[in-house]
Amino acid sequence: MRTLLIITLLALTPHGAYSDEPEEESAKAPPNHTLFRRSFGGAYFIPNALSEQYEKLTVRVDKLRESLDTDDSDTANALREVEQLTKSLGELRAEIEKAEKFVSPVKIFEQTDTYEFDLAQEPRVVIVADQIRLSSWDGPGIRCVLKKSIIAKEKPAAAEFEKLFMEHNLTVPSDLVGETEAERKGRTDAFFASEDGQKTTEKQRAWRLNFDQEIAEAQAKYHEFQGKPAHLLRVRGLGNGERTWISVNLESEGGTGSSGGEWDRRAELTVHLSRQAIAAVLGCEVGVHIENYEGSLLLTTAESTDRDYNGVFTVAGVKGDFASYGVPLQSISHMEGTVMLDGTNVMRDGSTHHSDGIRRMTRDLSGETFIRGVNGSLTARYLQTRLKVADITGTLDLENRYGPTLVELTDGIDLAGSHRIVTESGTIRLQLPQPVLNLIPWTLYTQVGEVRVNVKREVLEDVHFSTGNQSWNGMITPRKRDEPGGMMQSFERPQAALDNEERSPGFDVISRAGRIVLQVEE
Repeated sequence: MRTLLIITLLALTPHGAYSDEPEEESAKAPPNHTLFRRSFGGAYFIPNALSEQYEKLTVRVDKLRESLDTDDSDTANALREVEQLTKSLGELRAEIEKAEKFVSPVKIFEQTDTYEFDLAQEPRVVIVADQIRLSSWDGPGIRCVLKKSIIAKEKPAAAEFEKLFMEHNLTVPSDLVGETEAERKGRTDAFFASEDGQKTTEKQRAWRLNFDQEIAEAQAKYHEFQGKPAHLLRVRGLGNGERTWISVNLESEGGTGSSGGEWDRRAELTVHLSRQAIAAVLGCEVGVHIENYEGSLLLTTAESTDRDYNGVFTVAGVKGDFASYGVPLQSISHMEGTVMLDGTNVMRDGSTHHSDGIRRMTRDLSGETFIRGVNGSLTARYLQTRLKVADITGTLDLENRYGPTLVELTDGIDLAGSHRIVTESGTIRLQLPQPVLNLIPWTLYTQVGEVRVNVKREVLEDVHFSTGNQSWNGMITPRKRDEPGGMMQSFERPQAALDNEERSPGFDVISRAGRIVLQVEE
């Protein structure tokens, strides 16, 4: 097997710069081994034969999934084969876990510290951490466990671990969450009343007001924390100038090699909050594990200083409203309350490949998101992911612009709601019981794609029409002649759904240039 050089783009992030001469460390992996996955301080290698077997299986699964999206293949057989191959992949991963070898030119040293703070009658908590584990507990306040990790050749001095610590303040964190509308107005009025403000032109005044408004809109997600005191928990010691960038080069003779790098220290924060807490976590790009949390919760990637493309990001058992902005969550399950997910800012690994005089840059497109068991409404926005949604009881509002979407509905879905599933070019697959089809109006629309259903024309009738410069084809629940709005409502429905305007109850499904497949369970 020829040696392949993969340059991983871990350094090219906005989270900080490293010196012109970073430390360089190298290590040899066993011969005839392939890099399988990176980890803090090094990477896991597996025998070439296992890697080839794994690659063949994943390629086969990807091709089958692609055929489901683009070809006229036998859907039922293809889905069964995907399920069988996925099971085989799981078995192979278990074999790989036993065979993989961690290779690193350095050692990992760890230390754990515990902190406890009184909630002091203030339920709001703002946490700044890139790797977070969060849950509720029966204790009266806040309990934090900080696991510090440093990679080095020799054991670091105690002072090095002391540079990583938890900082706690009871404060109004306006620098992190923004100001209230009244505070912004007061600050702006004071500036324009000042000597410098009175010198501004109308154009400059308009620019400043518009700029302030843009900031306010970007920080609107923090409205629950603005102008109010909160417990601010921040992991210190991971900022610019506080860490060293280490270039890690790994190579296997007869296998593959990797050239990349990372910061020499990392911290994982575990936080237990009392059940009345209201929390926001800023950072969240190394790892997220939320489980059995009672209360409203907000996650964002603001203030992040590091990231891990191989990190694990899961949320389960939140009993309260939940929102996530930019955090690459892989699994969201067993939620009680409204769920809002914004995945339009994609955190994906990239690489540059050199071969035969050709240089090629790529980004990982294998991201998957699984959402199951939301006892409330779900709103989700994604640029591109393989999205699977199941067991939702509230209103469903999904946008997955360029990825495939599978939705499994049950008769527990809100039949009085206005639902929406939209994509530009991805395939949308819906699996649902007959009552859900019969008890709520349906509109399935495409412009240059395909709509496929397994029901008769009397249940979903064909429609073809143009509105302005847009032509639409699809299938809809037949309208009664005396129904208010009649066919005019059908003509206006696609654009209203795309713009997410207020609409009458129904299920709007739009794939502008992809495929819609609706499968009613028999």
